[in-house]
Amino acid sequence: PVASQGGAINQHGCVLLCAADRIIIGCGSYDLGSAVKEMKAPVSYTNSNLNWPLRMVALSNNASNVAVAGHCGLAVCNTSRNVQKWRLFGSTAEEKSMHVRCFFWCSNTVLAVLCNVAGQGEQLYLFPHDHVAMSAVLHTQALPTGCVPSVAGYCGLTGTVVLWTAAKESLPARLDVCHLSLDFSYEQGVAFNVPVPGQTAQ
Repeated sequence: PVASQGGAINQHGCVLLCAADRIIIGCGSYDLGSAVKEMKAPVSYTNSNLNWPLRMVALSNNASNVAVAGHCGLAVCNTSRNVQKWRLFGSTAEEKSMHVRCFFWCSNTVLAVLCNVAGQGEQLYLFPHDHVAMSAVLHTQALPTGCVPSVAGYCGLTGTVVLWTAAKESLPARLDVCHLSLDFSYEQGVAFNVPVPGQTAQ
């Protein structure tokens, strides 16, 4: 699920809550018992006025990885480890150059980030779960002209990404549909085949 200063629930019954500097993940059921984990975002990320409070958080479908973001950059953590190890951009310049609009996990190990990158405009980046850096980007794709998404949805069966741009000033709201052909087996360590983009705007 994806939550923005609120909460969400996924198809496996995992509840995700987002607060100013931490997240709470609850998985399970009343019958089987539940496990609740509180994870505080790294201070090195949230101590910036740009990234406090947290604006959004996304949990992978199997609840093994979580990503959080303020305004710039992002932080990723494996939820299954006893000791929390957050992965951040090693470069402050890279982090500040990326204004995150929204994001989602398009597999349990690949995070799709829709963002505005200084000098490049609106982009979709695919990051591996274990390395947050521009040099680690698996794929990048420019978004349709005029698309500034505030919400994104993804269908893994068809590789369809639906982007919602809210109305702003004199511009009307719009819906864009992009296609990502994710023909890869990153989870098994097999080479990543570059997606073939296709789009239908408005």
